[in-house]
Amino acid sequence: LLTPTQKPYEKIVEGPFIIKRNGFFYLFTSGDDCCTDPFYGVSVARSKFLFGPYERHEVILKGKDNPGHNS
Repeated sequence: LLTPTQKPYEKIVEGPFIIKRNGFFYLFTSGDDCCTDPFYGVSVARSKFLFGPYERHEVILKGKDNPGHNS
């Protein structure tokens, strides 16, 4: 559904969690490589269809002190 990129918070894509709301599927993922700046974040992407395509939307939590795992 999503593949890693070289952008911040997208180098690793893990812990997917999907919810449906108001006609969209929202895919929450955790990512980055946790030990270098910018560390770790939780992102959201959305799609009209369960199996995509998903459009990356934004990072909703980020920080040096691991903000937690979204799922």
